[in-house]
Amino acid sequence: MFYLAFGCMLLTVAYSHVWWGYLPLPSLTLWHLSKSQDGDRLQYKLLDGDGPLTGWISLTTQGRQLVVLSEKVWIACGGLEKGGLLVREGSELTSSLMPDRLGTGAVVTELDPIADGRLHYKLLSGNGPATGWVTVAAQGKELMRRTQERPSPSPGLQTDRKMSKIRILALAGSLTCKEMIKFQCGPLAAALGKDVAEWTFAEGTVAHPFDVASKSLTDFERLVAGKRQQISSWYIDIYHCEKERSVTEKQFDKEVDVESVAISDKVAELRQRVQEEGPFDVALGFSQGCIMMHFLMGHLWQEGIAPPWKLSLFFEGMHIRDHRYAHLFEKPLDHRSIHIIGKASPYYAYAREGWCSKTKVEDYYLNPVVLTHEEGHCFPTMQPRAKEIYEILRKEIKATMEN
Repeated sequence: MFYLAFGCMLLTVAYSHVWWGYLPLPSLTLWHLSKSQDGDRLQYKLLDGDGPLTGWISLTTQGRQLVVLSEKVWIACGGLEKGGLLVREGSELTSSLMPDRLGTGAVVTELDPIADGRLHYKLLSGNGPATGWVTVAAQGKELMRRTQERPSPSPGLQTDRKMSKIRILALAGSLTCKEMIKFQCGPLAAALGKDVAEWTFAEGTVAHPFDVASKSLTDFERLVAGKRQQISSWYIDIYHCEKERSVTEKQFDKEVDVESVAISDKVAELRQRVQEEGPFDVALGFSQGCIMMHFLMGHLWQEGIAPPWKLSLFFEGMHIRDHRYAHLFEKPLDHRSIHIIGKASPYYAYAREGWCSKTKVEDYYLNPVVLTHEEGHCFPTMQPRAKEIYEILRKEIKATMEN
């Protein structure tokens, strides 16, 4: 939600699935970072205006309300497929185009009342021109949304949990497909029970030639992926190393600089998908899918936005290798997370000891739960440990939904 202080400041906040907006009467723009236990003080990060870069403000004083709900804060929710929304210098559609587009996910404040479906804005957060005019909706499609407006609640957010399904987003790994992550999630789906959860299975947008990429798959993986002849990853890593070495050797060598390509674009794509197909109660990832979850939540947290789901399950997750993004988790994120890791995995020590990183993967989050098993880089299947793990996850998911 977004807060604005009377006569002094604007505080912007976003909580999980519900967007609100509050605007200050004059001049400071702040992101909400955390809230005091009594609920009357908010920690902020300064986005616009003069003052301390971070600190705390009171919401009320001597019984007087200091913040009001605002209708003037908007988020760009369209234009992902075209790299953002067109921005013009004036309100007329014939006015000159700005050289850059307003990026999907950008947050702006309204400078003038909406006229003829056109918004005159000032950029608060995200990418795009500092000011300009954009179209609010076109051909029945929403392009800009007031942050005050709540999306229709999903079944996963209804008060009566008995009448709803848990909504789970499952992200596949790299060099795989959504059919594979669906198969991998089978034991967890069985543990949750029939018709308890509504699943969305997602794969990356970086496509690989099937005839080449399938050579690295097992016979079973090739059979599953062969139905659509499509194999993809979430992003590509470039290893700046002149020696001929395996990918794993380069990944584990702290002297090798690893560059994850076009991460801002990939985060924007996943963010848009979550906005369009969510909200979700639980997100689950395998391998690179876990890293993509880190990227998304880390970028949102830098904007003062809480994770868009209540619980994260990381199967064989690893830390972000590209040092350009180390700042995303300089402080652990206050978010419920469970990490399931196989001791026989070649990535076990790499992830748990934080090789080539300042932070162990589970330490990205406050109070993480770590569940280990004796298998390799896979979902656990060996009994009795697999059954124990899925029962723990079932109870955690149920407890999360009841809170």
